[in-house]
Order: sequence, then structure tokens, then C-alpha cells
Amino acid sequence: MASVIKRKKSSKVWTGIYIDHTGRQVWKALYADKAESLRAVQRLEDAAKRIANGDIDPAAEERRRERAKSVQDHIRGFEASMISNARSAGHVSYSTRDVELFVAHAGVKHAAAVTRQHVDAWRTHCLDVGYLDPRRLKRKERDGDVPLIPSPDARRTVNRRVASVRAWLYWCQQAGVIDRNPLHRYGTLATAGHERRGRRRALSREELDKLLTATPDEHRRLVYRFAALTGFRRSEVASLTAASFDLKEATVTVGALHAKRKDADQTLPLHRELVGPVGALIKTVGKGQPLFAVPPKNDVVATLHADLRAAGVETAGIVFHSLRHTFCSLLAAKQIRPEVLKHLARHRDIKTTLGYYVHWRSSDERDAINAM
Repeated sequence: MASVIKRKKSSKVWTGIYIDHTGRQVWKALYADKAESLRAVQRLEDAAKRIANGDIDPAAEERRRERAKSVQDHIRGFEASMISNARSAGHVSYSTRDVELFVAHAGVKHAAAVTRQHVDAWRTHCLDVGYLDPRRLKRKERDGDVPLIPSPDARRTVNRRVASVRAWLYWCQQAGVIDRNPLHRYGTLATAGHERRGRRRALSREELDKLLTATPDEHRRLVYRFAALTGFRRSEVASLTAASFDLKEATVTVGALHAKRKDADQTLPLHRELVGPVGALIKTVGKGQPLFAVPPKNDVVATLHADLRAAGVETAGIVFHSLRHTFCSLLAAKQIRPEVLKHLARHRDIKTTLGYYVHWRSSDERDAINAM
């Protein structure tokens, strides 16, 4: 008999269990609503019985069933597919929202009705009018004075939105909802020369020393030093516990769950300047508790800028992630081999490391010439 379960307590969708036309037990991710999922899995089992009896063609029945669903069902199916493929919560959230925004703008009731002209019109709307950034809602709840008006999307954002819709249509094609993806080979907007966000910069060695000297809070100084000497991202630093460190071997490990690359835990050597301070900090923190009190994402830049101003350091182009840029730039200045630099930065491609994270100054050119 068909039934539904939650595979994990943290699962967002119900999984249906039924017997297909071959007699095989099938587990299928369905919906967040239990009653809706139960009805869906019962329909699947009923159809399987008819197929087994030779009443209908299985492939045709699958296509008919999928095509009879509403566009909202197709969006929920796409969302469930991303969750079952272990996509990050952020990826699932923005991809689903992008598709919902497109469907609302296009006014289509079924994925089969989507055309390139719909996407062209929506892309123009994104560039000219745009949408309200959801983060503004959170800031308004916190600060109360944030204007809630949409603003034109940057080209990079528009490309991401279109990519979300294209991925949804590919899912629809694989599910038999549509015969072909109308966005196959749909071009992206050129972004070179159209960047809006300011170019991040790295701190020089002198600026980093000033920051570490002027920061009044001892723990915050250690957070800055740790980030600059490991290249860890803000979320990675915040995730570390005593178990993340092997002080005897002088290594630190960031878990796959908290790393940007989710494929494996990542272990790096720990700078000798950090071994002592980290060891002392571990003694003051409970087992399993976060080691570093990193300011929240929405506050960390303001806190860092206040410390930079106190140190007499220019704040333009500096965010917490700039400490990762600083890490890469300081390593490059020591003429570390590119493949080692890429490994320490934990990038897949050296072009990312050298093109975005290594910053040079005009004095570097003169030093290079004089070194000949």
C-alpha cells in the first residue's frame, strides 16, 4: 500500500513509497504537505497497477501525468529535485524564487507555454526595473528605515536569474513536461565593464599590522589574524570548534558542510603564530561550542570598518572577505608556487586565485624589474 515518510527529521519534503508496474518498490520525493504527498503517491501506485495490467503505455502515462500538473507543481517538483540533490539552502531558495518571479512576469500557466520571447521580456524588466532584494526586508525589520523599492538588477544577477529558469526548464524536459528546452543555448549578457560592486582589495602587510595593533578587543584581533593567516571565509571561521584543530600536528580542518566546496572536509596547516593563541582559546570554550565569536554577516563589515578607521586604514574596497584576499596576496608576494597557492586557497582553478584574489601594487612592478 502506498505511504509517505520523512527520510530525515530535517527533511523539507515527504517521500512517497509505492510499488511500480515491475513490482519494484519506488521512493519518490514529493511535496512539503503530507496530505498532498499522500494523494500523489496513491495516484502513482494506481497508475502503476493499470500499466501492469496493460491498460496504458508507461512512458505515455508518465508524460500525461506530468503535463497535467500546474506550473506551480512543476516549480515544487524542481525545488524537491534540488533538495534531494543536496543543493545548499541558499541555492534552492534563490533558484526557486527566480523561477517564481519569471512565471509571475510571463503569466504562463504551464511550462510548455514558455518561449524565448517571454524570457527576453523578463530579462529587459530585470535590467530596467528589477526586484526588491530580500535582504532589504531583513534589514528593515532590524533597522526600520530601509526603503523598500526595487532597483535594476546587475547583469551578473540577471544571468543568474535566467540560469535558474533554464535549469527549471531542463528539469521539466527530463520529467517529460516539455519536449525541448526553449532556452537551450540561450546567450548570457556580457558582464565585463558592467560590474557594479566595488572591486575588493587586499590589505597590505603594513595595513594588516595596523589593524591588529589598533583593534581594541583581543578576541576580535585573533579573529582577524586567524582569517588573514588561513584564508578562511567568515562562515568557515564561525563554524570551527576545538575538534577542528590538531595542535600537535598544527592543522585546522573545516567540515564539508561549512566549506564552499561541499565534496570533502578540508585540512590545512596552521600558521605557527596561531598555534599558541588558538590553544589558549580552546581551554576557555566548551566542547562542541564555536571557538570564534565572529560578528553576524550583516554587522561584520561595519565592525571591521570601525577598527580600520581606528587604525588609520582606508576602508574602501574592504570587507571581511578581503582578509582572504590578503592571505592570497601575501602568499603570492612570497613567490609561493601557483599550484601550492591554489591548494591553500582551496580553489578549483588557478585562474580564480590569480585573477581575483592576488592583488599587486605599482611597487611590485618596479621590484620585479629591479630583480632582473
